[in-house]
Amino acid sequence: MEHAEACLLLLLFAIGVAVAQQRVAPSPSEPTPTAKQQSNGSDKVSFFRSQNQKGDPIRSTAYPVAASTPTATPEGGTALYKQYAKDGSVCTLIRTDALLTFSYVDKIKEKTETDVYLPNEVTVSGHCHLEDSSLLTMRWKSYILNWFFMKTPGGERWYLDKMEVKFNTSEKKFEHYPKPGRAVKLSTPAKVGLFPTPVGKAYECIEEETIQLEGSKDISASILLRDLKIQPFIFKGDDFGPEFICQPGAKSFRDERAPLAVGTTLAVVTLLTVSGYGVYRYIKIKKVQYDNVE
Repeated sequence: MEHAEACLLLLLFAIGVAVAQQRVAPSPSEPTPTAKQQSNGSDKVSFFRSQNQKGDPIRSTAYPVAASTPTATPEGGTALYKQYAKDGSVCTLIRTDALLTFSYVDKIKEKTETDVYLPNEVTVSGHCHLEDSSLLTMRWKSYILNWFFMKTPGGERWYLDKMEVKFNTSEKKFEHYPKPGRAVKLSTPAKVGLFPTPVGKAYECIEEETIQLEGSKDISASILLRDLKIQPFIFKGDDFGPEFICQPGAKSFRDERAPLAVGTTLAVVTLLTVSGYGVYRYIKIKKVQYDNVE
């Protein structure tokens, strides 16, 4: 009976260690996860702007960026946005043709959708001096689009930790919204990473990517990204690294820090239990031997 108890405790310890190790390093045989991809047919695709035949326009602002008054710019095609580090080197590159679609209930209680294109010319700011996280901010009119990037534990991959859009309903696009002048913030769900990619490589996806945003009871949004190529944490050169092509239908990345902590805790608790039982058995056996001698 005592041997059976000891074997059971050792088995629990082995399970705890295996869980911790599995959370640290995902299996290479698993498919590389990507953002949720959704084909909305010709209606949604028709919203996108035609690509500039003379090449992608480049819009960039050095870090840090002083506040400025955005000016109206014509809607173009795919654009390249650059973020610079303090030393003047490029630290983040985003190339895309993006469309934000907002859904809300208007003044006559009907469901309404309005579309806002990401302009070619935006004010780029943010920070990229930290090793494991960075932020790129795009500003135009009253709109603010934030891209939050993180690295996985161990730093092998980067991923888009969160997207966030801020705006004011005083914009002309929301003229039928019942509460003008309201400040709204929408973001992706917590702890759901997108575009997991090896550090040093650029995530690229020609097909349309759809990202849902939430955070308000009466307004929701989605961001449609077409011809997407993106890379944060650029530490060598001023151009994209090798391409990491998306895989349609794969699941989005989940942050594994919480499961890792749970697995590690289980292993530690099991180790302490086994150690405590061993000490208890040692003391008990010694006492029995002492009593037999007497």
